[in-house]
Amino acid sequence: MEDLKWVSLMLFAGADPRTSGPSLTYDGDIDDSDDCENRTALEAAAHAKDVRILKRLKPDKQRDDIDKLLAEAGTFGREDSVRYLLELGANPNNKQNGGSSALEGCLTTSLRCESFRWEISRHWYGPLPKASKSSVSKTLNT
Repeated sequence: MEDLKWVSLMLFAGADPRTSGPSLTYDGDIDDSDDCENRTALEAAAHAKDVRILKRLKPDKQRDDIDKLLAEAGTFGREDSVRYLLELGANPNNKQNGGSSALEGCLTTSLRCESFRWEISRHWYGPLPKASKSSVSKTLNT
């Protein structure tokens, strides 16, 4: 779901972004097994590269779990989506101990993915160097 035009068309046709549906496997088959988590369009939009998709689906603090959407956006290092969800009133400190699912996801998943890509591209063999600040800039900005 990375094309605003098609998202808008689906909404025009009556699609409900809050309804979960089966996800597709890597080979394009529909996976409706119990161990596969079905996602809503809102959840998928939270980690889309284009924040306009999330805005088009109009998450609502009263109807939607925007704290969960914030965690999704943070996990994938989507700075604009994180900012938008915070403006809507998402709670960044949603854990019982005052911690943040969004920050935790950002630091564990997004940072690891960014630094891993940098390490692999720079040094295939040998000891792994520290990732440079520029190689993890997206996560640091988020």
